[in-house]
Amino acid sequence: MEVSRALALVVFVWICAPVTAVAQGDDKGKGGRPLLVAGALYDANTRTTGEVGVLIPLKLVWDEDVVFMECRCLAAIADVGSGGSRFAVGPSGQALWRPILPYGVDALLTILRTSDSPRSVMPHSTYVGGEAGFLFMSARIGLGAAHRVSGPEPRDTVFTWNVGFRTGW
Repeated sequence: MEVSRALALVVFVWICAPVTAVAQGDDKGKGGRPLLVAGALYDANTRTTGEVGVLIPLKLVWDEDVVFMECRCLAAIADVGSGGSRFAVGPSGQALWRPILPYGVDALLTILRTSDSPRSVMPHSTYVGGEAGFLFMSARIGLGAAHRVSGPEPRDTVFTWNVGFRTGW
């Protein structure tokens, strides 16, 4: 049941993202077509997960060398793994050179719902937290913290991390 909620959320974001980008327009470096991202990663809490999401461009500019298009984006990412599912949203700065994402950073608000077999966290719990990520040549590392807001007592805060691969088109 947790997987179906995450999937419904991803579909909702995919439907809404193009409307936002079209409304912002393409003139003077603003807006643009949303970038779909997908990948695989190992998460400290949900183990091996699949990842899908969208980067909604708020501003597009060329870098100094006119090699990459730089995107100041709003990222919405959903992960599903054997230990649970995660949804993350927040600002992101990415260089675009499809299908490789050369470099980028993000700061994400995360919501994690664990299944019956998570790693190092309580099962059947919901965690809310923050994460900062760094991307280089499509390899991404994320570090953060999350606090349990529902599930078995006691309420605790856990350190989170993930490492994986992300590509976009």
